Amino acid sequence: MNYIIERKENLVIFQINDKKIEGTISANYKAEFLIFCQPELNAFIIDLHAVESMDSAGFGALLLAYRQLKDHGIPVILTRVNEYIKSLMDMTQINSLFEFDDSIKEAIDGLDLEEN
Repeated sequence: MNYIIERKENLVIFQINDKKIEGTISANYKAEFLIFCQPELNAFIIDLHAVESMDSAGFGALLLAYRQLKDHGIPVILTRVNEYIKSLMDMTQINSLFEFDDSIKEAIDGLDLEEN
């Protein structure tokens, strides 16, 4: 697993640097997401800039983050998602569960942090 975590006030930016998210790596990411997806967050941003492919276990890790935060109204924002992964998310219809932005800065700028 290769990732960087950055905290900015009540934001967590989880930058994944692995090319493939599948199998055992996915299980490890699930464990990490459970640690960081807490109800006091304003948003959980997952940057997928390096990820070239993802299997169902990888999508399961993303869904776990979504399920951890949905009841608290906290968005999971995916940034820099490649077209192949986006198309798989469209086919499986999980794309509607997430917000998408082209950059981490765009994701942060799109949040209304003053209300929270």
